[in-house]
Amino acid sequence: MTWKPIQDEPIPKQAKGLIIPGGFPENHAEQLSSCTQSMKSLRDFFGRRPIYAECGGMLLLGQTLTDLNGKVHKMAGLIPFNATRGSVKVGYRNINCKRNGLITTRGDQLIGHEFHHWELNINNPRAREAHINYLSNKKTNTLWKVRGWGTKETEEGWSGKFLHASWIHLHWPSSPKIMNSWRESLDQTK
Repeated sequence: MTWKPIQDEPIPKQAKGLIIPGGFPENHAEQLSSCTQSMKSLRDFFGRRPIYAECGGMLLLGQTLTDLNGKVHKMAGLIPFNATRGSVKVGYRNINCKRNGLITTRGDQLIGHEFHHWELNINNPRAREAHINYLSNKKTNTLWKVRGWGTKETEEGWSGKFLHASWIHLHWPSSPKIMNSWRESLDQTK
């Protein structure tokens, strides 16, 4: 089944989990922001059923998203960041998982790819407040450490019982465990 947030539709009731792939939501930030039914549905789904969001898909989960013209638009408000235009980040990444998460286990070594022009900012007072509230509620944790050619090792992503959100497009065949973990997470929601 599919979900088309840009058409302001709710997540199908039969959905046991949600995969939000990469894309370019900044091209449609104003329209997405006005899709109140889609955003409410996403907020209602969050924390109850598994969500896997990568790259552009992750941007839907943030507080705000700046469009191509520099205008700021509200998103679902689930993860404590504001997404703004930044420098290009591209390349393969080696990933060391810091803790157990929706589809990962502490110590897993994975491979993925990163390609985006946006950056996540928690320096805005509203995002900082959301980040503090997030940490105090302990809904999620930093997912992993990421290394790549020409980049410093950084901590990145969000992880929780029902959440995996990251810039990284994981290479699922690099670890069959990913698919098994996703399937198990769906079984937990019966």
